[in-house]
Amino acid sequence: MVCAMVVGILRGVAVIASAVIALSFVLFAVEEGHHASERQRSAVVDPGPDQERARAAGHTTAREAVDDANDVLLRPFAGIVHTRSGWANRGVPAFFGLLVYGFGFAFLARLIDVRSHTLVRHHAPPPPPAPAGSAPPPGKA
Repeated sequence: MVCAMVVGILRGVAVIASAVIALSFVLFAVEEGHHASERQRSAVVDPGPDQERARAAGHTTAREAVDDANDVLLRPFAGIVHTRSGWANRGVPAFFGLLVYGFGFAFLARLIDVRSHTLVRHHAPPPPPAPAGSAPPPGKA
């Protein structure tokens, strides 16, 4: 019962985290296609408080919520790459986030689900009764 709940939660977190990361990257890609590279480079490279406020002012509330959730999810992977390319700065952490949150949590949920079923021991059903009028097996007289 508890394992099923944990498995469901892990699968839900895997799906939601992957969706947030993927959506944020897609929105970034669309925005990158519409704006000048220099403006984006300054917004992507480790945004400070001023850049964060400027980014928030240029986005809708929903877009900013997606970006903030993405920032939280990808914080452990933010220091992996520091280049002049906004695509690499955004794409590499997104890849690792999808790998850990999407694949890793889904794999962990599957592992828990499989292990929880092998831990439950089912007893073998008793043998069927012998038909009436038959002789008992040898040694059971």
